[in-house]
Amino acid sequence: QWEEVTAKIGLNYHIDDGVMLYTSYTTGYKAGGFQLLQPSYAPETVKAYEAGLKGLWNEHKVQASLSTFYYDYTDKQEFQRDPGIGIAFITNAGTASVWGLELEGTARVSSAFMIDMSIAYLKAEYDEFDTEDGISPGVVDLSGNSLPYSPEWKVHLGLQYEWNFDQGRLNARIDSVWVDERFSAPFNRPDRDLMDSYHRTNAQLEWESLSELWQASLYVKNLEDDDVVANLFDTGALLGLPVPIFGQYFAPRTFGVKLTRNF
Repeated sequence: QWEEVTAKIGLNYHIDDGVMLYTSYTTGYKAGGFQLLQPSYAPETVKAYEAGLKGLWNEHKVQASLSTFYYDYTDKQEFQRDPGIGIAFITNAGTASVWGLELEGTARVSSAFMIDMSIAYLKAEYDEFDTEDGISPGVVDLSGNSLPYSPEWKVHLGLQYEWNFDQGRLNARIDSVWVDERFSAPFNRPDRDLMDSYHRTNAQLEWESLSELWQASLYVKNLEDDDVVANLFDTGALLGLPVPIFGQYFAPRTFGVKLTRNF
């Protein structure tokens, strides 16, 4: 049994009717646990700081926000797999820190055409983490290593166009995202944990009836049809043999039709 009191305090300041500054401080908590054949793990706590700006300009046709954040983790819980026996378990890193910047914006170019975008920068590292990887003998110092699934850069661009008819509304949208390379495990092993950067595009054409009771859409996901690795992990192996790597891919190009009736 664990107990923790968490809190949040925030301040907003409106420069004018369209621009606001804000800052906040939050504490977070994740309970510990017990697991079969492995040591128990401690609760995880985090102190989160955030500050930013949100605004509307050009008669509310342009909306933008800029935020910066810093997370200070203690006893951060991490998923790990013992390659000797193939059992997955949770362990605690000592401390970790995450900070970043994110810029988001939406611009309505005309009554029918809209553009939205976002750019994010992330720096997520362990400050203290001594553990074993199960492959190389001895304890490994992971301080300075990147947290799993923490790409340094991420960029998104979306385009949307709307047509209005007597029979309803037609909406065409395309979204494209680029994600920087990232590691699948705290050990940051280039030959086992590194996943390449990738680019994916989704598109959709949607019609909605004037009564808003019917919607029909044509969609395609992963327009490029690229083979993108979504996850890598070590698996169990017989003593003295190489430890194999298992991987999972994102779905290939997928397309279809969707029909919706509201009641």
